[in-house]
Amino acid sequence: MFGHIQPGPPDPMFTLKKNADNDNSPEKVDLGVGIYRSEVGKYQELEVIRQAYGNGLIAKLI
Repeated sequence: MFGHIQPGPPDPMFTLKKNADNDNSPEKVDLGVGIYRSEVGKYQELEVIRQAYGNGLIAKLI
């Protein structure tokens, strides 16, 4: 059914994520996907996100 459709170009975000995952540098900072972690790998929520939850902005968006 879709055999005649040519594949589109690769998604640049997937390429960035793949490159970040393959980078073993201890100085790597992966900010591309939106999950931020501390130096010890612990999830770290940004202050602006906490404020958005606190004032109900996130609830309005979802």
